[in-house]
Amino acid sequence: MTAMIDLERLLQAAAFSGALAGDNIPAWLAQGRAKEASLTLSTMGMIYGDALFSTCGSNDLLSLTLEAEPFLDWMGWRANNEERQFVKLISYVGPEGTADGTYDSGTKAACDDASGVEYGTCEVLLPGKGRIARSGPTLDLTNVGVRYCDNYPLFMKDGTPIQDDLMWAITMAGIAVKQDLKRLVITGNAANSNEFSGLQTLVNTGYRNATDGRRCSAMDSIVVDWNNNPMTTALNGTHVLVDYLVDIIRRIRVRVSWANLGPIAQGDMVLMMPSYLRDCLLDAFTCWSVCPGQQYNEANLNTFEARSFRNTLNGGQFGMGQIFVDNIPVPIITYDWQSLSQSAPYFIGDIYVLTRRIGNVPVLWGQYIDMSTPAARFQEEAGFTHYRATDGGKFLVYWKTDNECVQNTVVMRPNIYLSAPWACARIQNVACQRPLEPISPDPTSSYYVEDYITPATAPEDYLVDAFGNATS
Repeated sequence: MTAMIDLERLLQAAAFSGALAGDNIPAWLAQGRAKEASLTLSTMGMIYGDALFSTCGSNDLLSLTLEAEPFLDWMGWRANNEERQFVKLISYVGPEGTADGTYDSGTKAACDDASGVEYGTCEVLLPGKGRIARSGPTLDLTNVGVRYCDNYPLFMKDGTPIQDDLMWAITMAGIAVKQDLKRLVITGNAANSNEFSGLQTLVNTGYRNATDGRRCSAMDSIVVDWNNNPMTTALNGTHVLVDYLVDIIRRIRVRVSWANLGPIAQGDMVLMMPSYLRDCLLDAFTCWSVCPGQQYNEANLNTFEARSFRNTLNGGQFGMGQIFVDNIPVPIITYDWQSLSQSAPYFIGDIYVLTRRIGNVPVLWGQYIDMSTPAARFQEEAGFTHYRATDGGKFLVYWKTDNECVQNTVVMRPNIYLSAPWACARIQNVACQRPLEPISPDPTSSYYVEDYITPATAPEDYLVDAFGNATS
């Protein structure tokens, strides 16, 4: 199960909810619930009824695709309806007296009683599910199916036809929910209302026993603050970032060997970071490996040996690059939904070392409440279909009505399950300088590729001519 929204199922959600019934009147409207809420008709342009684009043409809709997200897919997603999930750890096993320093060597004479043993435990309560939801624009139901000319274009998304404004509205809401998920996977904090804890919270130190608040340092991740320095800075006066990264990966592998669960398979440990940090890291790793004196600069990097070595770091298991630690490849997955900041002339981001499986034991994955059960139970008890689950139970979809005005909502209840934070690490506030500034796929980011964010209105094509002059 991946985190990618299944477009076909998402578009079908409108039909499942009754909104696209044979006579275009949902069953729950026909049962006298037409005034469920007070809605205001949206002024945003819609794809058909309000003629958002030129009404007579054959162009497909481009660029707004429900793209795959390799990092979320790598984590994997599972349905889970448990509210309280605990991770249990044996923190140590040792001779009696280990905790207070009174232990003996364990040697004894033939007739002496043997000394005892003791052990420690840690039980961590994982943060619960969050709640993210987005509503689509309020539509005039009577405009559904309206066409303005015979050759009115049928717009497409990922090859799937969008047949009317109802499908357009629910697709837009689904895209926005997925964007919220992508942000909160990093920045979420369960201490904030309705959020789930993201990797900034989970890959951290400070873990405590759930029952008495005792510190459990054996559960802690490795966290290093690079303090807005470039990768070539010797943070401790001796070691640069690649030294730390290599040591972190080796430390996790040692801890894994102690756990006796089997080794980490190739691809089950990754480095996750924004694309621009990946480029800086691979350049720095090249010079750390083959440049004279391990000193990174353009002159050292621009040698045949360095360029040849740099090319071996491209590609990798996920096609986004790799480094080698003790001759074992560690693949990179880029994730550009992290927050970006700047400390001129550098841009600042975080590098994660993440482990999803140790031996055959999964330790990191995404979860969501399966909406199939609540939707089905409501139908059983209320006697009509108002809520529908879609995309394998990931989403709950419903419509609000105000006479002929309708508005859809898409809801998801996700979180991240991490049972071995000690097998993960984060180097935060790493500085990187590239020829071009980074870009973000997040429309709320100041680094988004479109600088002029303006909500769509309709009919957009007839407001101005090609030279920006008003035409009506």
